[in-house]
Amino acid sequence: MAQKKEGLNGMSENEKLEQAAHGERKAIDEEKRAGQSINNYRFMNALAHLLIAMGLGTVISQIFISAGLVFPNYIGSMLVAAIIRNISDYTHAYKIYQRESEVLGNLGLTIFLSCALMSLKLWQLSDLAIPLMVMLLSQVLFIALFVKFLIFRIMGRNYEAAVMAAGTCGFGLGATPNAIANMSVMVERFGPAPLIGALIVDFVNSSIVTVLLNLLA
Repeated sequence: MAQKKEGLNGMSENEKLEQAAHGERKAIDEEKRAGQSINNYRFMNALAHLLIAMGLGTVISQIFISAGLVFPNYIGSMLVAAIIRNISDYTHAYKIYQRESEVLGNLGLTIFLSCALMSLKLWQLSDLAIPLMVMLLSQVLFIALFVKFLIFRIMGRNYEAAVMAAGTCGFGLGATPNAIANMSVMVERFGPAPLIGALIVDFVNSSIVTVLLNLLA
C-alpha cells in the first residue's frame, strides 16, 4: 500500500511539473505573439519619423552636392534618422518603436531589392558574360577569404562577429542594402544580435573610392 501511494505521489508530482512547463511554454508563446503584433498608432508614429528623416535628409544631401561632396543619396536621411534616434534615447521626449520601424525597414528593403533586380538588363551584357563571371567568382572568393580569416577573427569569433561577417559579404558584393539583407536573415534564423549600423562606412567608403580614383586615374 505504501509503494502504491508513493507511485501515485510520484505521478502527481510529474504531472505538476509537466503542467508548469506547459504553462511556461504557453506564456512564452503569448509573449512572442504580442511582440510580433503591430499597433496602428505605433506604426504611424514610426512612419512619421521615417518621412521626416527622408524629407530633411534630401535637403542635407543637396547641401552635400552643392558643396562638391560625392555621397550616396541616402546619406542625408541616415544622418537625420541617427539624430532622431539619439535625441529620443537621451531626452525621452518621444518614443521610437523598434518593431514598427523594423517592419517599415524590411518593407522598404524588399521593394528596393525587387526594383533593382527588375531593372537589370542582362541581355545587354551577353557579350561580356565570361569576363563578368570570372570577375564575379574572383570577387566572391576574395570576400569569402577576407571575411573568414580577417573580419570574423578580428571581431571576436562570436555570434556578433558572424553577423558582421555576413554584413561584410553583402557590402563587399553589393551595397549597404545587401549587407542589411544578409544581417536580417542571420538575425531571423539564429536570434537577435547587438545593434549594428552602416552609417560611417558610407562616408569612409566614398572617401576611399574618391581618393583612389584620383590617384590611379
